[in-house]
Amino acid sequence: MLIISYYIYGTRVVSISDPANPMEVGYYDFYPGEEGLYAGNWGTYPYSSSGLIYSSSMSGSGVHILEYPSPVDIRHTPPRDSENLTDPFEFNIQLSQMPHTPLDLSSLAAVSGLDGDFTDSTALIPLDIAEAYKVSIPNPGTAGQLRYYFRVNDLDGNVITEPYGAPNAWFSFNVGPDQVPPEIHYVTSAEGQGSIRISGEFPITAVVSDNIAIDEVHLLYSVDGAPEVDLLMARTGIITEYQYPDVRYLYETTLTWEDVSLPASIEYYVVCIDSTSQHNQVVSSTNILELGAYELVDDFENGLDKWDLSQGWGESAFGADASLAAHDSPVGDYPDNSSNSLTLSRPYDLSPFESAILSFSHMYLVWPNQDSCLVKLSKDSLNWEVVAAYTGWQVFHVVDSIDITSWTGLGAETVYFRFTLKSDSAQTADGWHLDNIEILVQLPSTGTDPDGGTNPTTYRLAQNYPNPFNPTTTIRFELPEAADISIVVYDLMGREIERLVEGPTGPGYHQVIWDGRDRRGRKVPTGIYIARLLATPTSASAVVAAEYRMSIKMLLLK
Repeated sequence: MLIISYYIYGTRVVSISDPANPMEVGYYDFYPGEEGLYAGNWGTYPYSSSGLIYSSSMSGSGVHILEYPSPVDIRHTPPRDSENLTDPFEFNIQLSQMPHTPLDLSSLAAVSGLDGDFTDSTALIPLDIAEAYKVSIPNPGTAGQLRYYFRVNDLDGNVITEPYGAPNAWFSFNVGPDQVPPEIHYVTSAEGQGSIRISGEFPITAVVSDNIAIDEVHLLYSVDGAPEVDLLMARTGIITEYQYPDVRYLYETTLTWEDVSLPASIEYYVVCIDSTSQHNQVVSSTNILELGAYELVDDFENGLDKWDLSQGWGESAFGADASLAAHDSPVGDYPDNSSNSLTLSRPYDLSPFESAILSFSHMYLVWPNQDSCLVKLSKDSLNWEVVAAYTGWQVFHVVDSIDITSWTGLGAETVYFRFTLKSDSAQTADGWHLDNIEILVQLPSTGTDPDGGTNPTTYRLAQNYPNPFNPTTTIRFELPEAADISIVVYDLMGREIERLVEGPTGPGYHQVIWDGRDRRGRKVPTGIYIARLLATPTSASAVVAAEYRMSIKMLLLK
């Protein structure tokens, strides 16, 4: 409670149990006017051992001794909406008396009525538990909003109500056939997600609520336009945080796909149905999960279940953008003479791809030229090859991208990833913090029309897809003949951000993926970017000095 000395408006009591929604629950205004700079209540003292509130006056009306909560505090959980139009509504209350104002408990009653017409007064029945009572509100037998409040008299005959201000304030719930659809508050988003697996899975979480009860929650999804799959989601938890006015339920399931021809996309959405006679339902917006271009291997925000932790890798709070990270020595400095590895439990099939990049954000504090942070790959989980090594004092996060194209194509059906901190017998230090491990891949260019035709007849730069995008987008372009080309990304100020393609390229249908980073591997901010194709034919039949320029606009949304 916030107790305020509010000058000409007296002493005000505001409930701040929900800081985002303060609510006045009581006041005493001992100044009759509405004008004056400091007139009325000059000061309020609410900290007395008796629980009384002392308020002083600047207008000559003396010192006022007040009490809040009111002489009675009645607490209960209001009933949920109901389709019952027959039986009375029964629930319990807990009553607390303040010591300064004795009550006539025989007058304790619940006053109720439909849609603001208070027609019934029902005495509360004491229970065996101290200060506990049973409430029985008559059923109106007609659909509408059933309103109610509690009242009791003190020994002087003064009426005290809960909520404060009744009958102009009340508790309420709806009775009769339910017309209120459930709500979907959250569905796992595909934004920033993707997968490069031919077969895989993607966990989906939904948070829903209803004014009465939830019956079923379904996940519906389609892979590349195939018939929809309907999965019944399982309830796995309840959320009752104070900032939510209702109880929210957690539902989960896993979206799966098998032997998909890449690239592909999966569209999914959630349907929530309540358990009323009307079976009201609500449908979420549609998400699209892209397959075949990008995958966030792990951002370590949900634990380390995907990894073999070797000698005790754990989590640290030193991730990129103040997030969580994987850390080789989470309880102190790394030990001497150790080789501590974080190994991805499942391999990746990189055989369908023409090229691949392994990208990650990291910071490391290891003794220069003594201890090392090693990135390793293997095709059998036995023989490991170091593809990158780091040593020294990198005290803030940087993004490094490693070209692992030599690990794609035939023979790359099982590629394992490992991150190893290796130390010698000298000094030790904090170690290695890893975050946002990603794989970006590119499928081979077929040189033919995706619809089965021959080489294109004109130069063309197609609009990127998806657009808007986050974090990756595919840019397709067509060349009717061999050409020296460049595809460069610029911002709206004309500054060069990244060169995606540079050099001789054969005729056909091609594509390139941009991961939303600049030439130094840094993620660029939300905004509009321009991709520009410059092509100069190199074939013998080409017109001398011919040049083709085309541009598209791309929107990156985070």
